[in-house]
Amino acid sequence: MKAEWGLVVFGALFMVPSLGWSIAKESKISSWTETRGTIVNLAYRGDESPLATVQYADSQSRTHTVTSTVSNGTEEGEVVDIRYDPETPSDAVVDRFTSKHFLTMILFPIGFLFSLVGFIIRQTTKPDQATEPS
Repeated sequence: MKAEWGLVVFGALFMVPSLGWSIAKESKISSWTETRGTIVNLAYRGDESPLATVQYADSQSRTHTVTSTVSNGTEEGEVVDIRYDPETPSDAVVDRFTSKHFLTMILFPIGFLFSLVGFIIRQTTKPDQATEPS
């Protein structure tokens, strides 16, 4: 196998599992119960997005918390959408695109770049010349 195809395969090893993980997570939480929660604490970690502690109540009015990164500019007291597992209400996610697809947002572009470089190298290099029998 030539090096350029190795890059394409290496890239695919990042892209395919990250997409599979994202699809599996989305299908898992799509059946979860929707509710609203309130940000009760924000922890700032240098230049990174703040880490929010969100408090929400399940259908039995029991209070739970979930921790998730949120956008800069988010404030304590802000209300956000939550999805939680009705069978295990403490298992929840903040219903934002980045909360659900963070891993895919990191791994897919990395894999795409490796595959793209492999395809570009493949297209720009001359094919091996066949040796003629003597």
